[in-house]
Amino acid sequence: MNPDSETILLDPGRILQTLNEFEDIGNRYHGTPGESRCRDYLAERFNSLRLEDPHLESFRYLAYERESCSCRMVSPQARLLACAPLQFSARGEAEGEAVYLGNAEAADFERVDQLGIQLGGRVVVAHSIAPFLSAPFVAGREIAAFINISQAPDGAIGNFTAVFYPPPDKPPWRGRPLPYPAVTIEAGAGRALISTMTGPSPVVVRVEHECRYVETTAHNVVGRLSGASDEQVVVGAHYDSQADGPCVWDNGTGCAALLEIARALQGVRLARTVTLVGFAVEEAGLCGSVAYVARHSDEMGKVVGMVNLDTVASRYPAKRTIWADEAMRHFADESARQVGWDPEVLFDARQFQFSDNTPFTDAGVPSCWIWNFPPIHPFYHTSGDITELVDPGAVAMTAGASAKVAQRLATDSRATLGRAESPTATDRGAPGSVS
Repeated sequence: MNPDSETILLDPGRILQTLNEFEDIGNRYHGTPGESRCRDYLAERFNSLRLEDPHLESFRYLAYERESCSCRMVSPQARLLACAPLQFSARGEAEGEAVYLGNAEAADFERVDQLGIQLGGRVVVAHSIAPFLSAPFVAGREIAAFINISQAPDGAIGNFTAVFYPPPDKPPWRGRPLPYPAVTIEAGAGRALISTMTGPSPVVVRVEHECRYVETTAHNVVGRLSGASDEQVVVGAHYDSQADGPCVWDNGTGCAALLEIARALQGVRLARTVTLVGFAVEEAGLCGSVAYVARHSDEMGKVVGMVNLDTVASRYPAKRTIWADEAMRHFADESARQVGWDPEVLFDARQFQFSDNTPFTDAGVPSCWIWNFPPIHPFYHTSGDITELVDPGAVAMTAGASAKVAQRLATDSRATLGRAESPTATDRGAPGSVS
């Protein structure tokens, strides 16, 4: 790259090669050999790119190890419903009358409260790509169990957590697991369950969940490109995956973009240091990025911006979207337009704790996440998330907008954004509000 160039060009061919290598590594769920292989792969790539001071930063967290789960309609008819566990829910079994709550968001709980429906002892049934959002609304209602209905096609079942952010960082790991068992059932099974619930008789279901919770260690992978000052720009992507499949879109695309941006910024005259991070254990509640922010808390005042790379783009059409806090939003929008990536949606990222930008925003660091959404990838968090369903050209274009944000912040010491405002309880919302 010409050091004086104003545009960073990312190579779709190299991105595709990285995506293929991620597919070869396979599943990278926390605590698995695949996660360790990917950690070492990223460390090797950081070395080969000649990043300065490439190293691992360890942290402790509570890991989930699945064993088995089942979901059955007991009456008015017996039927086994194909399912996957909702991670970080309770071990054991529970039975109760099913009640359907739509997306199980605030408005759904307000509706049942207005109708005087008591949820104690019942099994809540809902549709959500983020079932952990329901946990605060369920708290204290003494439900028997929770069933999420997968939206994935072709019999695939999404893998999700029952509770997400912020994760506890030390024993006794308060808030985990939740006090009720929970599962996600296959889409067809969900339709059968809901159709049965429209009949005259109450539907009783039984949920069983067996798992282990263990304290263990993971590692963030860190490198840097030094600039003229001690101010920093952080560019990060999580390298772990959910529990099934190679998970190429989520988040091989982000890691491929991270490596390409690191390559593109080499030789560029930097006014600020660029710190590049491969975050571990994002899927269990942003554990890696939370640990990074805590470990470097004394540096956060010098971090002028954070660029998050996650689920960048696929072959499926979706809106060009920027999730950013108010301090970052205009700058990210302007940067994206400079490279011809015109956003269709600008979303206040403080409303939803969904990816590794969140701990930085909560620490006052202006942050952005540039990606193609909505709608969500149909095979999100399933074994169907493969390289064949990712367009490396679209990844290069979308990540190019993120690269421009990082480049402008890193090369122009006059580019200042102020500080991000911490969210309030009413700021927090749901992805369904994105349009």
